Amino acid sequence: MRLLIQFEKKPLLFSNPIKLLICHNPRELKNLFSQLELALASGLYVGGFLSYEAGYCWEDKLSQNRDYGFPLA
Repeated sequence: MRLLIQFEKKPLLFSNPIKLLICHNPRELKNLFSQLELALASGLYVGGFLSYEAGYCWEDKLSQNRDYGFPLA
């Protein structure tokens, strides 16, 4: 797996990840972000995506406890 981020001055290519964090259910998102914070605090880089639907999870009125059938993050 590879991730290319095209910055203006210098692109970054990430390959051979140490760990993959994948979230399918909105209830898992807060735990995923906790794991990301721990990785960053230990000096690692993180890269990836959040789906549009993941945004619903941050607003209690919109939050849905369901599996979307694809990764939210």
